[in-house]
Amino acid sequence: MTSTVYRPKAGDTAVITGAGYGGIGYDTALLLATRFQIYVLLADRDSAALEKASEGLIAAGVAEGDFATRVTDVSDANDMLELANAVFQSRGKVDFLHLNAGVSTEVKAYGEDIVDEWQRTFAVNLFGVVNGSQAFVDRMVQQDSPAAVVITGSKQGITNPPGTSAAYNASKSAVKTLAEALAHQLLSTRVSVHLLVPGWTWTKLASPAKGAVAAYNASEKPDAAWSPAQVAEELLRRMQEGEFYILCPDGAVKWELDRARMEWGMGDVLEKRPPLSRWHPEWEKKHEEFVKERTVGASE
Repeated sequence: MTSTVYRPKAGDTAVITGAGYGGIGYDTALLLATRFQIYVLLADRDSAALEKASEGLIAAGVAEGDFATRVTDVSDANDMLELANAVFQSRGKVDFLHLNAGVSTEVKAYGEDIVDEWQRTFAVNLFGVVNGSQAFVDRMVQQDSPAAVVITGSKQGITNPPGTSAAYNASKSAVKTLAEALAHQLLSTRVSVHLLVPGWTWTKLASPAKGAVAAYNASEKPDAAWSPAQVAEELLRRMQEGEFYILCPDGAVKWELDRARMEWGMGDVLEKRPPLSRWHPEWEKKHEEFVKERTVGASE
């Protein structure tokens, strides 16, 4: 639990990175602007995604003067500092900061030409958060009013599944560590920190389009996946309950299953099992029995 609970209200200012159309950032901005009448600044490096986000906000009834967009590269510390300087100069404060920008890669832990891809993944997924924290957080603390920092992580940064991008998993694991440290450092302030951990969410990064906003179709969402709007709703609800770890379920995986998988993963260390034993042939059956024991009778 956090010591401060931020309550969104009209007139507040929100800054969201990775907020182009087709993702969690955009739907969080849409929710804040339409339900709470919060001024939102949407930052993204994709100008086409920002243009479509602007069209979406206007279509939802948000006045053009009640939001702004800015092309921003979160991996560039100067770009993030300029973003912060601009919003503090124009608005005087930032009440809600969502460091959401991220990239998904396929690079594994070894092989040819992995260094550049690992560096690019960390530059956005980790250093985008570092740069955002450096540019915004101290000034948010100095406001001495309730405010919130939300950092988007990933379940892959907790369970580290093989067969997926080791670079992505490692970057999101580092993001979790950074968010935990930041939350602890800000305990005595009025700024709360929250780690958003989405479940399977139908965004442009998860779809076959792989980040191409022009090819992303929200209506093609699989039944088991959540929409970005559902994640935004879950985030705002649980933030106001003071939660730090906001692990979201989806249509296929409920909290009880997530919990069992995380318990098993930590058991690899405590029980001296092979790493990632959940996927190890010799441990597969024991893992299945463990999960069944932990989830039997769990509510859907």
